[in-house]
Amino acid sequence: MAINRRKFLTSSGALASSLAIQSLLPAWARSVATVSGARAATLSGTDFDLHVARTSVRIDGTQGHAITMNGTVPAPLLRWREGDTVTLRVHNQLDEDTSIHWH
Repeated sequence: MAINRRKFLTSSGALASSLAIQSLLPAWARSVATVSGARAATLSGTDFDLHVARTSVRIDGTQGHAITMNGTVPAPLLRWREGDTVTLRVHNQLDEDTSIHWH
C-alpha cells in the first residue's frame, strides 16, 4: 500500500500526540498530571491569582517539599492572546522574598 506525504504526516501527528511524551522526562520535569495523577492546570482569561507557597509533594515515591505555584509543580500554564491586558496578583506565602521568571 502506497502512502502519500500528507497521509504520513497526519498519521505521524496523531501517533505523536497519543504517545506519553512526558514519560521521557525526568520526574522533576514532568507536568503535575504525571507526577501526582492530577490534571495539569492551564489557566486562561485575563485575571489571575497566583499563590507561591511551600507545599508537600511526592515525586517518584519520595516525599519532600517544593516551592509551588497554586499548589502545583511545575506552575500552571497561563494562556492569553497577544494584545490582551492581564491582571496578575501574586500572593507570596513564603517566609522570604520571591520572584517569577516569565517566558
